[in-house]
Amino acid sequence: MRGKDFILSGMEGRFGNSPFTLEGKITDYPLNKPSTYPFTMTMNPGQAEAAWLFGPRWAGKFTFHGHSTLSLAGNGYTTDYNLNGKWT
Repeated sequence: MRGKDFILSGMEGRFGNSPFTLEGKITDYPLNKPSTYPFTMTMNPGQAEAAWLFGPRWAGKFTFHGHSTLSLAGNGYTTDYNLNGKWT
């Protein structure tokens, strides 16, 4: 906690077999008003993780080899959340 925000800093983990890093927070966490959920995340997805992200409709329609980086950023309230991504 930092003031009224719940901080998620320096987070590292795995999404399937793919490593990721995450920076984020839940704003106004203990207050009786809506919270926002800003974050940035960088992941190196493999074929299986990319297939899961795209869903069953697209999972079998693409393949890729080698390394890639998926950068995600989000912000907003649960009722109006904005998510942006860049895959390189």
